[in-house]
Amino acid sequence: MKKQITKSLIIVMIFTILTLIFVPKIAYGYTSVNLEDYKPNMPSSSLTNSNGNVIENKGPIISMKSKVISFVFILIITALIYFIPTIIALVRHHSYKLYIIGINIILGWTLIGWIVCLIWSFIDKRIIKE
Repeated sequence: MKKQITKSLIIVMIFTILTLIFVPKIAYGYTSVNLEDYKPNMPSSSLTNSNGNVIENKGPIISMKSKVISFVFILIITALIYFIPTIIALVRHHSYKLYIIGINIILGWTLIGWIVCLIWSFIDKRIIKE
């Protein structure tokens, strides 16, 4: 039983760390390409005077739609990570799931509160009827 709990905790922690590392890179399109060498043919937000000369070039325009999609994607991933202890307690039918949900909502933003809820969601003194 303890080995299963330990293995589950390790998997959840690895998933959380990998998500925190890679989600910003996926959402904002970070790459290892040198951006100075690569200049895509994208419309830019340049201001021109009456002669058609460029006054200011602020780079490529990032559409509002892509910003909203990135924000929603990051918000969903963050919420899933934040509520991992609650999800685990609900799936396991934990006997103290309401307490875990409450503490996770109130103190989950602190790392200590989140870790306590995560560990507590795996530990349950259930009476198994055979």
